[in-house]
Amino acid sequence: MVIGLPTQAPLDASGVTATIDTVGVATFSAAATHPVEADDIRIGRHRISLKRDGDIAHATVSYGPMTPVRAGHSGLAALIDGTPPSDIFETPQQFEAALTQASVVASTPSWQQVRGPVHIRRVTYGPHSALLVDV
Repeated sequence: MVIGLPTQAPLDASGVTATIDTVGVATFSAAATHPVEADDIRIGRHRISLKRDGDIAHATVSYGPMTPVRAGHSGLAALIDGTPPSDIFETPQQFEAALTQASVVASTPSWQQVRGPVHIRRVTYGPHSALLVDV
């Protein structure tokens, strides 16, 4: 009998969501990155899915909802890199509109290719706060 041993670590969606929750629970601006060993990722409002070689792993965040950056306003990408929201949006209401647009798209998440680690940032502008997630 020949038994094959795994050549890669198992998919770790719960590790990703643990990092997201660490940032999500913050009441101030916070950021983190988490390495991902997957080919594809799906980021929803409350759930992360990883896919590699036919295997899929899912995990749910406790401190969401998340706002996937790819799903929304191009200015959100600059926020995840650390640009202050006031440098991108003239008013907190414009920030809120970009978050709303991204949230609508994220309600039906699709698979996207993993390009590197998952980037997470808690951003607040006026009365509006968001947990931004991108890969």
